[in-house]
Amino acid sequence: MSLKFTQALMISLIVSRRSIRAFTNGYLSRISRPSSIRLFNSDAKEKNRIDLVTEEEETPWNRSDGLPVNVRPGKRFRQHVNPLSRKFQMETQLPDGWPTNIFDEIFRPLHLDIGCGKGGFLLELAKERPGKNYLGLEIRPSVAEYAKTRVATHNLEGSLGFVGCNVNVDLERVLNLYQTHGGGPIDLVSIQFPDPHFKSSHNKRRVVTPPLVETLANFM
Repeated sequence: MSLKFTQALMISLIVSRRSIRAFTNGYLSRISRPSSIRLFNSDAKEKNRIDLVTEEEETPWNRSDGLPVNVRPGKRFRQHVNPLSRKFQMETQLPDGWPTNIFDEIFRPLHLDIGCGKGGFLLELAKERPGKNYLGLEIRPSVAEYAKTRVATHNLEGSLGFVGCNVNVDLERVLNLYQTHGGGPIDLVSIQFPDPHFKSSHNKRRVVTPPLVETLANFM
């Protein structure tokens, strides 16, 4: 074995030992930090979350200043949101006069579309099959707001409306308010391509649940 090779091998072993020692010391210092620091940070985050939940004036679908949720032209919409997050467990704030300020003939049969997205399905259906009221529910705030802007563009005011909400939180309240103001019976419910969430740990994320079906049955 040559002298140069021996020297190179010794240098690499020294570097390796120093790297291992540095990594070990760093790891030990992290796990030995006082737990009170982590607890304090956790408490602060939890306090912020509680403040968000108890705030009644602003939700993901409603701004506290009364202005609509911003929808920038050409904006790409999120494909998914976490329905279990605290902010999406809040009740949506319906505008004063809803639903009579949306539907001209509130007594008409209602077609309810859950997870309506940008509203394209209801927009086309309302044109082809007048004589009903159409209501779309969408959890993604910017998508629901965009759907609302399309109603006037397609000259469907008075027969078509959209509400941003989490149906597993707000469905019964929305339908109860609709029928309390003289709304007609639910004639048809459409839920297109809901995520089945096959994993048992993800079942709680499903849109179609026994309580949802039971609520729909009570209003049909």
